Amino acid sequence: MPSSLIKKGAEAELLLTDWYGLPAVVKRRVPKPYRRADFDRALRRYRTIREASLLLAARRAGVSVPALYCVDVVGSSITMEYVPGPTVKDLLVKGMGVEEVMKATGRSIGKLHLKGLVHGDLTTSNMIWSAGKVFLMDFGLGEFERSLEAMGVDLHLMLRSLESIIPLKARSLFKQVVEGYREVMGSQTSAVVERVKLIRFRGRYVEARKLSSRK
Repeated sequence: MPSSLIKKGAEAELLLTDWYGLPAVVKRRVPKPYRRADFDRALRRYRTIREASLLLAARRAGVSVPALYCVDVVGSSITMEYVPGPTVKDLLVKGMGVEEVMKATGRSIGKLHLKGLVHGDLTTSNMIWSAGKVFLMDFGLGEFERSLEAMGVDLHLMLRSLESIIPLKARSLFKQVVEGYREVMGSQTSAVVERVKLIRFRGRYVEARKLSSRK
């Protein structure tokens, strides 16, 4: 089966292909001509290795992620399982199984954080609902990180994603995410949620300063 382009982003392109008879996705980090060649090559290799490591660690943590088939360090590409199904964004827009999906999403995020992993780009477009599970996709901005700030930023990104899709229902949806998160993180949840509030306050303060400076 010939490869076909699914998506082209700023850092990488996604290709649908065949892996020994299985449908698969290749994520290839493309060279950037504006970066020095040796630095660009090293950076793409580093990010490829890190993302593959995060996928494996997330899977060990019990999070549903695409199975890793192959890592080409020299070519800066990852070949992984193709996961069929709608994105969580699509489900929210259509209002399908919202409570179940939100709680499942929260549990997935909690499993990451419990093991010292952060996703770094928790948007509903990076989540696929398949076989009754939320699959987290695209760990390109992820880190091995246990700090309260990093976990708070992760949840804050989730909230911002909800606000961008269904602003009137974002808070109630986020509460369901937190419920699922609490099932995994337990007593640590309150501190993370408080950090989310602090991050939002800092954001509003910066915006207020910007508006003030324009007057």
